[in-house]
Amino acid sequence: MRYVLSTGLAAFIVAGSSVAFSADKPRAPKHLTAGQVSSCIQQATAARAGNITKLEVKVDDNRTVCELHLEDAKGKNFEAQVDVAANKVLRIKD
Repeated sequence: MRYVLSTGLAAFIVAGSSVAFSADKPRAPKHLTAGQVSSCIQQATAARAGNITKLEVKVDDNRTVCELHLEDAKGKNFEAQVDVAANKVLRIKD
């Protein structure tokens, strides 16, 4: 009897947790198409010229952000954050 009760409890917990997860709002995608990457690069380099040294994709506040690390002509490193959906530069940080 104990075994049946514990199995039933485990099934209830699993079923309840799957309902809770399905009620969550959809998350922003953490992957980009080649066109989206190209647009992010164009937006970032239009805001401030530089060569890309690193590119990361992050999800902040349910928004997909392309974070580019760049180096300008003088060798100074800086970072640009581009909102992928809005296709606009959010921030440039030295």
